[in-house]
Amino acid sequence: WTRERAAAPARDDPPTVLVLGRVDHRRAPVEILAACELLRARGVALQLVLVGRHGDAYDELRARTTRSPMVASVRFTSEPRESDMPAIVARAAVLVHISPGELTPVTPLEALAAGCAVVASRTPVLVEALGADGARWIDAPDVDAHATARGVDGPASAPNVDALAAAIEAALRDARDPLHSAARARRAAPFTWQRHASLTMTAWRTILAQH
Repeated sequence: WTRERAAAPARDDPPTVLVLGRVDHRRAPVEILAACELLRARGVALQLVLVGRHGDAYDELRARTTRSPMVASVRFTSEPRESDMPAIVARAAVLVHISPGELTPVTPLEALAAGCAVVASRTPVLVEALGADGARWIDAPDVDAHATARGVDGPASAPNVDALAAAIEAALRDARDPLHSAARARRAAPFTWQRHASLTMTAWRTILAQH
């Protein structure tokens, strides 16, 4: 997304906590809202922005939001335009990426490249790409095997709200720290699409050469 921005926009004020992806229980959006409510009650300035299509947690989250003391500071964008995504991410302070079973680190890497601090599930693919100090880590909720068998995405246990609030608060501090910002950019820099394409082509040439 950084390659599609003419210039970096100003960060939102109050700082935005951003959640990307379909609004499903497996991504813990209700718990993210609860964590943000805890922080607001402690005097932490923030707003919550959720960008993604309606999923199995959408109705519950909207109902919870209408009763929330943060109701005026929660925004939903259900049909985002791809052209808007670079600015949405660049204006945010923190990306919260709770995603058990994640197979690709693209979303948090895009956030790091845009200067966002990241709170993420402690999954092997994310830790490998972002590095141990590349995010504020949350233990990923276990995926409910029974729900998976039924074809429904759902965690057996959601992340602890207090731990999630602590991680978001720490990430908000990271977002204001120039040293952290420089480290985030360095971490994301090697992960270019050109390098990805080159490595993919090398892998295919190696495979074809063996046949």
